[in-house]
Amino acid sequence: MIKRHLKIYIRDKGTLISSLVAIFVTIGLYLLFLGNYLENTIDQTIGNNPGNFLFVNTWVLSGIIIVSSVTISLGVFGVKVKDYETGIYTSFAVSPIKKLTIVFSYIIAAWLMSLVITFVVLLVWVLLMGLLGYRIITISMIPLLLIYITLNSLSATSFTFFVVNFVKSVTAFSLVSTILGTLTGFLAGIYLPIGALPDYVQHFMKFFPPTYGVAQIRSILTKEPLEAITKGDSSSIVEQLKLDMGIQLKIFNHVLGNYEIIYLLLFFIVLFTLLSGYQLRERRNE
Repeated sequence: MIKRHLKIYIRDKGTLISSLVAIFVTIGLYLLFLGNYLENTIDQTIGNNPGNFLFVNTWVLSGIIIVSSVTISLGVFGVKVKDYETGIYTSFAVSPIKKLTIVFSYIIAAWLMSLVITFVVLLVWVLLMGLLGYRIITISMIPLLLIYITLNSLSATSFTFFVVNFVKSVTAFSLVSTILGTLTGFLAGIYLPIGALPDYVQHFMKFFPPTYGVAQIRSILTKEPLEAITKGDSSSIVEQLKLDMGIQLKIFNHVLGNYEIIYLLLFFIVLFTLLSGYQLRERRNE
């Protein structure tokens, strides 16, 4: 079933391209004005530093990784919506196949495709920055980075699958995927740093799983650039910068560590997978 879902997604060029749009939009916003805005923000916070450019690039790359996980998985889940609209989904639901097996087939297909696209984007970005003379990733970072990307991709796919389960037509799916892709950019603090948003928006963002994912990816990608540009600055300034830029998240005055974020992401994966299985069981009677 996993192979089937992937083949259908890849053959549909329109769906494939549309699921890449959000990635291109994020890159375009960065090139047009987001990059300059972020660099100016950093300049005003800790002063002008040649290393600010690399810091901003790693910060933006972290956001693109999370956007990729959400939008690519949404594109693959378009297969599930088409299956429902054509009646294939109902056939799966009444078959002897276990309901969680059906859920996992869609989730794993989306997870695998999002991983492939994410790693391609990451590789291209690293190579381009390398041509400009900047090093983004070191050998020692790779194992932990792979774990974080893999975990966040699975978290994003389980979450988006749960959302897509409420969609019953291709037309509605197009609207939902557009809205969710756009909201991801804002609610995960990708288009604007979390510190630039009102407090009530910041609180709302913390109910959105990708917010934790992007913070985790940023914590490793921005680590060296941040240390380079904050030499001589007080620890309070550095910590506030991390909170403002969404590199760290604070809940009830407690700054979350990466291990705590891992536990949260695992909780989201289990929660949304089980809820999706329940939805599928209920839909069998429709």
